[in-house]
Amino acid sequence: MRPHHVPALCAVAFAALSACADPAPVAPVAPPLPTAASATDEAPLSVSRLYRPTELQFPRGGFDASARRVNDKGVAVGQSGYLYVGPSPYEPGTVQCRVAPAAAIWRQGQVFMLHDVLVQALQMDPCRSWSHATDVNNHGVVVGTVFDDNWDGYSRGFVWSEATGVLAIQEIGTTAMVAITNRGLGVGYNYAEGPKMGERVFGWTQTGGTFEIPGPPRPLFNWELAIDVNDGGVVLGCSDTQVARWDARSIAELTSWICDVHTAAAPGIPEEYFGGGINERGDAVFTATRTTSSTGGESRPFLWPKGAAAPVVAPWQVGGATDVSDRGRLVGWWLVGAARTMAAVTQRGGAPPVALRSTAGGVVSVALGVNRCGDVVGWTQVPGGERKAMLWQIAACDAGGG
Repeated sequence: MRPHHVPALCAVAFAALSACADPAPVAPVAPPLPTAASATDEAPLSVSRLYRPTELQFPRGGFDASARRVNDKGVAVGQSGYLYVGPSPYEPGTVQCRVAPAAAIWRQGQVFMLHDVLVQALQMDPCRSWSHATDVNNHGVVVGTVFDDNWDGYSRGFVWSEATGVLAIQEIGTTAMVAITNRGLGVGYNYAEGPKMGERVFGWTQTGGTFEIPGPPRPLFNWELAIDVNDGGVVLGCSDTQVARWDARSIAELTSWICDVHTAAAPGIPEEYFGGGINERGDAVFTATRTTSSTGGESRPFLWPKGAAAPVVAPWQVGGATDVSDRGRLVGWWLVGAARTMAAVTQRGGAPPVALRSTAGGVVSVALGVNRCGDVVGWTQVPGGERKAMLWQIAACDAGGG
């Protein structure tokens, strides 16, 4: 990490951002760890009637879109391929080219291509660059990652809002921003080779810049990766390949499960869908694979309640868990039937898990984010392989604490 990014001011800022009382407890959602006799891999798939599926708008010339997260105001972020038409710092006049992936925002049914703004602000080659947005807080601040072939071979993280414009975040080597809280604490990670080889997690604030958030001490490797962060400053991530929770005060919890963030546990599905989420109470979800006689080698969705010594398998038991709301709603994807078809799934409290219906033509789907109310975003894939960004809007907001 850069030395001038670790002042005492940052530690003070982090403490101020993370000092808060726990929200009201969510309803209990932890099922017992399943046995072979109780596993529901082949259980009939019930479809939720509480949700209305909507395909989010494609941009001009749009293709292959997915929505990653949604805030409590219904603003969703993610990425979409599209036709860029506009200026380039490398060519005169107007250029046209297909770009994918490209950071996108969906507000009130309309798509806004954030990639257009990134191209101009960072003077990128629009036809040799890519970007994706990974999170948005309730103030409309968006974080993500951007790359241009004309750079030094390393991606940058970015922070954007209408008030401040684009801020590029560059640490040593490859840099990515993955999440931002409502209090303005962003987290990301960077990978560097050479004498300081390894992957490290850092925090960011508007006033303090970036500062390292060391993960649990481990003797084997120098590899850490952030997946999500909550307003209390607790990071969900990976420490030497193992799923962990920690914060800047080095209060750490480590599981025995291997992160699936950089694996391909489901053929053809990008690595970004094997992450997870942590809510304001501290309950976390994630996806992991461990080959055993009872689970085989398939991905498993896990719930890790706050204070629990170990995570438990989420109720749908085969697939992945990608996010958890402040009111205890879990979302992810379910591998269903002998064909292992992927279906977007949600579950809350003691209710059984239910699939989220896709729009006409959707053959597989994945849920990636959920807000406090219970609205869900993700994608569905239609015959031919194209993905469409999805919003599943709940009929009535989830009630309860959080």
